[in-house]
Amino acid sequence: MGSRHVYEARKRQPDTPTAPQAAAASVPQPLSRRGRITPVPSFRPYAAASGASARSKRANRSIDTKPELLLRSALLKLGLRFRMNDRTIAGRPDFILEGDRVAIFCDGDFWHGRHWRRLKEDLSHRANAMYWIEKIGYNRARDRRNTRLLTNAGWMVIRVWETDVRRDATAAAMKIASAAQPTHTNQSF
Repeated sequence: MGSRHVYEARKRQPDTPTAPQAAAASVPQPLSRRGRITPVPSFRPYAAASGASARSKRANRSIDTKPELLLRSALLKLGLRFRMNDRTIAGRPDFILEGDRVAIFCDGDFWHGRHWRRLKEDLSHRANAMYWIEKIGYNRARDRRNTRLLTNAGWMVIRVWETDVRRDATAAAMKIASAAQPTHTNQSF
């Protein structure tokens, strides 16, 4: 199945561009429905609706969120051993069961667009509506792209929603444990 990692580090050649230029060039560009490359949206022109809103959004964590901590504890209680937030794996999954090649994402309901039609409608009536609709839409497209990359590289991808983990972390962990068998299909709970 190839290497154990989706992306492998490459040695920098002397005639290659600078690190920031290389990093920008290596970012996979999102594709439109017709297969054309679409530009990554820029969110610079948008300002926060209020100072409190800006502080609230800045305080959101990308790792060690409450749902992740609950799921981590439940997975450990079941005896599963995993690595967390591995940057060498596409999409930087929250947890990976490396021996079984299982990538687990604990997605936040807002940031990853759970109940997208309803959320999109709600966002359309709020401050900075275009910003949030574009931002979350881009997050959803990135999630689909990362799932496709991992699946094509032989990984099983499991995505769990934060409210499901908050409601019953043990049940979510048990579903992950039962899905982490040799069958490699995509699971979403």
